[in-house]
Amino acid sequence: FNTDEYSWNYLKITYKGGKLPLEALLEDSQLTSILRKRVHRLIYQDYLHIGENLIKKSRLEISRYLISEYCKEVMSIDDFWVLYHDFITEHGLGENERIKYPLRTMENAISDYDIVAWQYGRKFRYYPMAIYDFEAFFERIQWNQYHDVELSTYRIFCDYPEVMVEYDIQNEYELHNIIKKLPVELIGEQVRVTNMPYLAFGECDRAMQTIELLLELAPISREDLAEVFEKKYGHRRDTVLGYFSN
Repeated sequence: FNTDEYSWNYLKITYKGGKLPLEALLEDSQLTSILRKRVHRLIYQDYLHIGENLIKKSRLEISRYLISEYCKEVMSIDDFWVLYHDFITEHGLGENERIKYPLRTMENAISDYDIVAWQYGRKFRYYPMAIYDFEAFFERIQWNQYHDVELSTYRIFCDYPEVMVEYDIQNEYELHNIIKKLPVELIGEQVRVTNMPYLAFGECDRAMQTIELLLELAPISREDLAEVFEKKYGHRRDTVLGYFSN
């Protein structure tokens, strides 16, 4: 602290030779204004001061701050990468290799953030998951009704439009991404979150689902079968037509 002997002895005795965290010093009313400024500078030397925000100089904290401030509407990951690097350059961190963010690394990390709803086409928006009660959400969409079936989240999204509006979920891709981030204790050990936007409940087989539906409805055209499959399982009909190649 480069201070006088009296102040040094006070700090040494009161804060047990530095064993207490620096933050504890700021709560001491006996601290002089000079020492208080030095403590504050030491504590926050690795932070950016943006308005009333203190942002740690790290990829995680900077990207989370930018998402909460600038991604209320849908943004592509490419545009966000530019926004991020413009920001760190503006604040003198553009040459810091620990702060620079390779695009692919950023994409993989951000898609898992609990403040992001990820969409098809490498796009996302700010979505603060922590403010929503997803235990109640699963009760309202009757989550336990699904057994031994592969579904697209499009089916669930279409079946419960009012719930989706209340939870601000805009499409089946966001729904899939949100479910993927929830704890297994909530979604159930029998549920596998597979490739977007599909969910596998228990023992299921997409090919068998297709064949069983075909046997039930034949004779039927490919297009009509795809339409029924979409209504029953949520798989988009254009995608379903590709399942019938064999």
